[in-house]
Amino acid sequence: MKLSPDDPAILPRQRWYLLPVALFAVCVIGGMLWIVLTVARVGQGGLLFVAPGAVEFDVIQPGRYQLWNETDAIVAGTRYTAPVAIPPLIQFRITELRTGRRHPLLVPALTVREAQGGPLRASVGTFDAPAPGRYEVRIAGPFPPRVFNVTRAGRDLMLAFIGGGLLCAVGGIAAPLIAFAILTRRGRARRTLYGPDC
Repeated sequence: MKLSPDDPAILPRQRWYLLPVALFAVCVIGGMLWIVLTVARVGQGGLLFVAPGAVEFDVIQPGRYQLWNETDAIVAGTRYTAPVAIPPLIQFRITELRTGRRHPLLVPALTVREAQGGPLRASVGTFDAPAPGRYEVRIAGPFPPRVFNVTRAGRDLMLAFIGGGLLCAVGGIAAPLIAFAILTRRGRARRTLYGPDC
């Protein structure tokens, strides 16, 4: 007897193999894209500005933002250098311009320092931008001009690695298991219909 690989009596049907393929594609590719896009976004230079002074920027994606102290940076053709230490009597004010609401700068117990293939910079602190809109970061105090930088906080990167990694794991583990279960059930159904030698 000639066996048809898609005999309607053999359940589940062959089209069920599309389920693990789709699961693998969505989870693994989606997880990797999440990580890559977040790395690209967080890794961007941010908003450099000279203080004492202020910068305004639009928040499209609410979340946590980070304020950096740049030790060596060029703004509008002028080079500014500064020590890692924050000067005394410095004042930070973060304002949501639409509502006038102030947001505190959360200063970490330990200073995060990094040099991504360039000059050293040190984290001053983070602040939350809970809603889309325009925000202002104003820095004042009796100190010589120096450069600060506003970027997305590294927490987004951590969440992307955790979430994207979990998605990749689900797709990489669950999809083969589902495909194996389909193969096993189809083999059992084929042997039931056509005998053990089919």
